[in-house]
Amino acid sequence: MGTFFSLLRKHGLKMWGIHLLGFLIMMAALFVMEIIFYFVGLVAFLAMGIGVSVVSADNLDQAFTSATVGMILLVALFVIFIYLVSFLIQSFHTAGSIGLATEAVLDDSTSLNSYFRSATRYLWKMFLLSILAAVVSLPILIPWGVVDFGMAFASELDNTLLFFLCAALWLLLLVAMILFGSLLLYAPYIMIAENMGPWQSIRHSIRAARKSYGKAFVTLLLLIAAVTPFIIVYAVLAGVTFYPLFLDPDNVGVGTFLGLSLLILVFLLTFPLIQVIINLIISLRYKQHMRQWVVPEDPEPAPTDPHSQEIPDPDPYSYREPLSQPIHGPDPFLPPEENRQDLDHSRNSTDPEDPGDPYHR
Repeated sequence: MGTFFSLLRKHGLKMWGIHLLGFLIMMAALFVMEIIFYFVGLVAFLAMGIGVSVVSADNLDQAFTSATVGMILLVALFVIFIYLVSFLIQSFHTAGSIGLATEAVLDDSTSLNSYFRSATRYLWKMFLLSILAAVVSLPILIPWGVVDFGMAFASELDNTLLFFLCAALWLLLLVAMILFGSLLLYAPYIMIAENMGPWQSIRHSIRAARKSYGKAFVTLLLLIAAVTPFIIVYAVLAGVTFYPLFLDPDNVGVGTFLGLSLLILVFLLTFPLIQVIINLIISLRYKQHMRQWVVPEDPEPAPTDPHSQEIPDPDPYSYREPLSQPIHGPDPFLPPEENRQDLDHSRNSTDPEDPGDPYHR
């Protein structure tokens, strides 16, 4: 089994190219989805406006009230549907990239075919896994959202004490979410590497992380250390690009567009590399430290002392007389005349190897 740097040196360039292709396909699909949903929402809004306009003046207030309630429900369902479709599109790329990294770690090989094979084979499993992971995280996500809303509310009221109290709770919930996320970290990798179901993968991930939480937490720290340099580069480029706009919002020159273009180009080229690094780290550490809790290997026989080990008898019935040894004397199952002929033959035989020969010693 290779190390992280040996795998990155051997498969990194090919994996980066495949991830770049998959990332561009995902972004194009998301862009087309946004355009389609924009026009669908626009048509629905216009249809609702036309429906309200044909109502008589006497029922106008009731129509507006019903339209408002209907609009809220429609927008909520529409937003949920958009998020589900976005999850589905992202699941295609996530399944393909994790399958590619799993093949590199377990089989020491990568190919474009393996990316699309994993993406299509585990698309719906990865989509369901994303939904289940979000559902099991709701006990932390809901209070986190409430506290976040409380921070905004405290800021509007200019209540410093309430704001700092909500901020402290927000940080505690963030730590809790990170720790809980480390329990679910290996779920998609288990699902693809061991061909398990989404819920079974989540259970095995939590069980393996609890068995060896120190290694799971180290994996999380390694991911943070690997991603931090890229975040610093993005922050520096963004600061250089947008800082002049904060000084003078009306002064948007060529330098701003060049800086923004450079930021987008660097992001497009480096984000697939980030995905390669993250997937290789998690896949490799899963094989090294966590797979033993998911797929236990057959126990090896305990070593024995060669001096005290007894040598087994190759033939447990060696003390018996071999059945092939000729039997002396008459055969009770033969007629008397045949026994007499055999006895005369033995007396007349001169073969020294014949047991019936009188000269045989």
